[in-house]
Amino acid sequence: MAKRLLLLWNCLVLLYGYCGASTSTCGKEFVTAFLKNYLPSQHNISFELLITGHQPATTVTVTVNKSTFQKRVSVDEKETMSVVVPASSEMRGSNIFDQTVWIQADKDVSVFSINYKAVTSAATVVYPVQQLGTLYYVVTPAGNHTPHNFKEFAVVAHKSPTRITIHLKGAVTFKGKGYPAGSKLVVDLKAFQVIQLRSSVDLSGTKVESVASVAVLSGHSCAMQFTTCNHVVEQLLPVSSWGTNFIVPTPLTFQTKFDIVYVIASQNTLIKYHSGSTQGSRQANAGQVIQFKMQPSQPLYFSADAGIQVLFFYTGAKNQNVMHESFLINIPALTSYCTSYRIGGIRRFANFAVVIAKTLVSSGFRLEKKVFTNTEWRPIPGTEYSFAQLSLGRNANAVSVEHPNTPFGLLIFGVSPFIGIGSTALCSCALPCPQNSHYEFCGNACPASCADRNAPSACEQPCVETCQCNDGYILSVEKCVPVGSCGCTYNGLYYKPGEEFWADETCGSHCTCDSTLGRVVCKQANCSQ
Repeated sequence: MAKRLLLLWNCLVLLYGYCGASTSTCGKEFVTAFLKNYLPSQHNISFELLITGHQPATTVTVTVNKSTFQKRVSVDEKETMSVVVPASSEMRGSNIFDQTVWIQADKDVSVFSINYKAVTSAATVVYPVQQLGTLYYVVTPAGNHTPHNFKEFAVVAHKSPTRITIHLKGAVTFKGKGYPAGSKLVVDLKAFQVIQLRSSVDLSGTKVESVASVAVLSGHSCAMQFTTCNHVVEQLLPVSSWGTNFIVPTPLTFQTKFDIVYVIASQNTLIKYHSGSTQGSRQANAGQVIQFKMQPSQPLYFSADAGIQVLFFYTGAKNQNVMHESFLINIPALTSYCTSYRIGGIRRFANFAVVIAKTLVSSGFRLEKKVFTNTEWRPIPGTEYSFAQLSLGRNANAVSVEHPNTPFGLLIFGVSPFIGIGSTALCSCALPCPQNSHYEFCGNACPASCADRNAPSACEQPCVETCQCNDGYILSVEKCVPVGSCGCTYNGLYYKPGEEFWADETCGSHCTCDSTLGRVVCKQANCSQ
């Protein structure tokens, strides 16, 4: 039964794409690229991959396509290894490039990418190839245009050659030819090639279609709103992995102006939002990008009747006369929250984390196995959630943040004078579990069910990696339901909880479905009683 349950849940993940596995950061193969970061003349350049292991003695190979660079490293469980790729990996201009970065591992790992130059830096989660898709919508955040400052995105091919069709929302120049807004650009990419497009105008809402699965990175070479400019980039999720409910917390308490949230729909959709005491709704057309100004200390909650994509653009702020620059975060849907995360602390930055959790379970969170207390939780109006900020210091080692049985969201960001980065956190490589259940590395292979409450005690099979129902819940028709909702089966017939019936035609036995016991209880009686 346990294996059937896991199989069904994994199938639901693949079919609907709205649960935790749809945005899993764990895998054995990844492809990415490094977008143009502001000026070629900047110093202290570092294009870095942070690779986190989840099993002992994992071998990882990093290769830059069409180059001599290849590096093999070994990473242990709960260890983060840094691999720096050549500066020549950076793409310059609007063109097709060969310098795709390919990461292969013999066991599951997570990958985080950092594009660092002095005074401009960006970071993003790198999703494994099984999470890639064929349909995306681009978002390029605000920034003043200069001769060296462009909105940009890239499409990265994996092993299969593919045709890319790009429906442009803004004008671009590609290989010396101009393509106006509203036009269609079609290109053929060979295996491990990447196309980068750059423009002085907003490209948000541009639709990217591909024959084979691809990775899409979107951002700005140097975005700027309230401070000096900073490189921002985020790997986007395909439309098939979008969700319908999102919470955007306010990550930095010293923001005194406003941040920007971008919401985009792939089909006509009603989007409801809640910010402080303000509630409202917007009708979004397919491909439309809606901007929301996010006021200080007023988190946003979004819900939609179809999948949407939500990105948070931190516009920068000054704190104690120090400029902290902008960053871009692809906000996770509530259904992609995990119970355990690994955070790789990033050198050069003061690292912070924002936890988003149901208010009723805002205790019991552990940072490196230690329960963190005295945390200021702030409620999110219109929801049953609250959020809190944790300081992680300047630790370059991987640390864990976890809750014993309840999924929660986790965003990470780093600040340093004149630069900033932000991203979603990396879920631990454990099975994503549906509602009312939790992950166990060594769980009972014969879970209790409405049909057999005593199955665990009679189980002779070894433990398995599985999802187990939370306390007070039990397995019923492949779902975890409240124990009191179990019905009963008697002589091949199903009876609802509390249902009464005569066991035979002679009225000699009166029976009741006892949901607490999970079985039918009969007493001697007659029809006149």
